[in-house]
Amino acid sequence: SMEVANAADVQADVVAQARSLRASVSGVSLNEEAVQLIEFQRAYEAMARMTTVLNEMTETILTILR
Repeated sequence: SMEVANAADVQADVVAQARSLRASVSGVSLNEEAVQLIEFQRAYEAMARMTTVLNEMTETILTILR
């Protein structure tokens, strides 16, 4: 019947909209994720170097004070 066909069309539209919405929400750019990962890695390496320098400075100061 006409009502069943209209209901099927409406349901198909709703499913299509839901799929489109899901794709837009879950769409993750792997390039952006890779860039962020590299930025975090570089920040971590910089902090590790700074910690090493601070440890060396502290040891030098303690050696001078002894």
